[in-house]
Amino acid sequence: MPEAVKLLFKLLRSDWEDSNFHASVVDGGKYDCDRVVFKFQRDTLDSESALNNYMNVMSNTNKILHRGRMKRDGNRWGVVDWEEDGTGENIDGVEWVYFSFVVGQD
Repeated sequence: MPEAVKLLFKLLRSDWEDSNFHASVVDGGKYDCDRVVFKFQRDTLDSESALNNYMNVMSNTNKILHRGRMKRDGNRWGVVDWEEDGTGENIDGVEWVYFSFVVGQD
């Protein structure tokens, strides 16, 4: 995992220590941009709106994001989703709130 993502994960871990979340880097391949995705387990959040506000402020002010040329992806920002079984059914009943950043796109 790139250093910038590790630093962001550490920051989020300190500010959202009671929440279960994961970070991943998704390779965009030849024709798309790479993405950094943070997903938070919805039922471990004290306040989903507080998380949305926090992530909005972070996306506009965090120097790590700016140095890493990461910009929020409006199509995958604060979106609630789950793991599907192919029919659209939630496999394990867990819902996630996704925040995605596009890397290196100006």
